[in-house]
Amino acid sequence: MRRAKILIVDDDPDILDILKLTLDGENYDVIQAANGEDALKLVQAKSPNLLILDYNMPRMNGKEICQKVKKDLLLQHLPIIMLTGKGEVVDKVQGIDAGADDYIVKPFEPKELLARIRMILRRTERDLEANPLSKLPGNIAILDELQNCIDKKLLFTVGYLDIDNFKSFNDKYGFKHGDEMIKETARILIKNVKIKIIRMPSLDTSAEMTSYLYLYRIKLMKSVKLLSKILIAPYQISMTKKAEKMAI
Repeated sequence: MRRAKILIVDDDPDILDILKLTLDGENYDVIQAANGEDALKLVQAKSPNLLILDYNMPRMNGKEICQKVKKDLLLQHLPIIMLTGKGEVVDKVQGIDAGADDYIVKPFEPKELLARIRMILRRTERDLEANPLSKLPGNIAILDELQNCIDKKLLFTVGYLDIDNFKSFNDKYGFKHGDEMIKETARILIKNVKIKIIRMPSLDTSAEMTSYLYLYRIKLMKSVKLLSKILIAPYQISMTKKAEKMAI
């Protein structure tokens, strides 16, 4: 059974030490960050199963981290436990409103923290019906969304994409780089497709629907061309840097 990976974030080194000792004793993989900016980078790079963070931190507080994580389609599934000071009701409310799944008051009882962690990990594993690598919605979520559109008589389209000859890429560069390719593919598609969906006006006429489909297709084709360039180029730098370089 794979060990759960937990990212702990606090600007107080003593709290980090206590958290690490508590979690190490339960056989969790522990990653540490001392501020919000580093935490967001580690969330992207390490794909933790749970985020435990302090509400009050310099540079970026817990509320801001929650908001950024929950706005990202590939990260919004990530459960978050907020650490708050004793009696700071406002912090608890704002943390939960920002997307935190639970909170615990400092100083905390290790047994209570561990019980909350186990509860949240069980719930997340049960509720997360998504691709374990890309974190994109899985079959059940897709079917539910389609049924919702049908029930509400909404106009919608369905697109299907596949990466051809992916085995050759894995054989040449290894499974680790292949996994990175899948993750980056998901990010590029979301970035280049979601923008037009958000900015389009309400679709009340067939002309608007045609325009919508045309814009959607153009944006999607740009994504596919970008992926093609990445797939055939030598794997010399990270996929993220290469995507950013090509997008300029």
